[in-house]
Amino acid sequence: MFRRMFVAAAAVVFVAFGVIAGEHKGAITKYEAGTSLTIKVKKEEKTLKIAKDAKIDDAIAKKLGKIGEKGVFAIVITNDKDEVTEIKAGQKKAK
Repeated sequence: MFRRMFVAAAAVVFVAFGVIAGEHKGAITKYEAGTSLTIKVKKEEKTLKIAKDAKIDDAIAKKLGKIGEKGVFAIVITNDKDEVTEIKAGQKKAK
C-alpha cells in the first residue's frame, strides 16, 4: 500500500513540475541585458522577464549583443513565475 501511495505522489510531482517550468524554443528578437527579452515562437511573440540568477550559455551571450533581423535561435527555460532562468544555445531543424 505504501508503494502505491509513493508512486502516485511521485507521478503528481512530475506532472506538476512539467506544468510549472516551461521551455520555449524560438528566436530571440529583442534582448535587454538583465531585464527582459522577446522570443518569437511559431509566429507568436512573448516578452519575458529575466530572473536575477539566470544562467546564459556563453555561445548565446556573444550573439545577444548583435541580434539580426531573424533573431538568435535559443532555448529559453522559465520558472513558475514566467521568469527566464536559463538561456541555452539551440539549433534549427533542417528542412
